[in-house]
Amino acid sequence: MDDAFSPASTASNPHRKLKTSKAHQFSPSFGVHKGFIRDPSWPPAEFPAQGNAAQRQTRRIVCDLKVTADGATHAVKGDLSAGGAMFLMPAACGAKQVTIAYRDCSAQAEVLSTTTRGGLVAHHARFTDLNAAWGVWQALVSA
Repeated sequence: MDDAFSPASTASNPHRKLKTSKAHQFSPSFGVHKGFIRDPSWPPAEFPAQGNAAQRQTRRIVCDLKVTADGATHAVKGDLSAGGAMFLMPAACGAKQVTIAYRDCSAQAEVLSTTTRGGLVAHHARFTDLNAAWGVWQALVSA
């Protein structure tokens, strides 16, 4: 039996155990950053006042798009904002100018860069005709 002045041993307190398993050594913040654990605070209620999210004028919305590059139309997944789009394709398209369509609205865009994401190629594009892009954005927002 323990008294009030001596430290309790781990044998007498079943809640005090060493964290030796791999699950206990796993940092929750590491899991969120690596995508293993869903971040409960994302998306934020308001965009932060600093950083990349603050520089973005309009929000990105994940959607299915149709991209026409080099005369071929592809149904792709991506995200769309009022100023541009990101779309995923199995391989990099060689075209610098593409047409991005959502439902019956379309706009011309310029592919700025490409990156790889999980075996797919992400194309980052900026709309060249902002009036047509606004129509695409309105079609997405009103859906």
